[in-house]
Amino acid sequence: MKLKSLLFYSVAIGSAIILFKTVTAYGESALKAPPPISGRYLLQAQNLPGCLKAENLVLNIQQSGIYLFGSLAPREKSSESTTEAEEKPSLSGLLRHRQLVLSGTIPHLSGCDRSLHKSAEIKIIAELEAGAIAPQPQKLIGKITFNFISDSTEFTAELQPKIASQKPAH
Repeated sequence: MKLKSLLFYSVAIGSAIILFKTVTAYGESALKAPPPISGRYLLQAQNLPGCLKAENLVLNIQQSGIYLFGSLAPREKSSESTTEAEEKPSLSGLLRHRQLVLSGTIPHLSGCDRSLHKSAEIKIIAELEAGAIAPQPQKLIGKITFNFISDSTEFTAELQPKIASQKPAH
């Protein structure tokens, strides 16, 4: 009886070790984390719709693995709408193979007449900058499509350096 128990436990432990080594080898070779792209990107575009031409737009991106959340807001540093846009992202999407796709609404932009564009929606498709050496890509290149105009707009967006938030001392 002791020999059968010893043989059973030896086979069970050996099988668990082999399975663990197989899964670990697969994970190390095939599973790679996506590059980090979270941050504020200053948008530069030529053919923005008339209501957005005067705006300096920032694309705020938050990332959780391949899932992305974001917002398009004015660049104003102390603006309530920028803070609200960062806290309540109105865009969502995915990052796959160095390409990101975000879609949703743009409630944080006041330049467009809301009576005409109550459900102003956008879709952003962008590629991460090719050959980025830094740990985080510094530039996005892509197209924005607005539901209230027929043509898409090409853009580039550069990552803005993070500014340490300063809170007043009490």
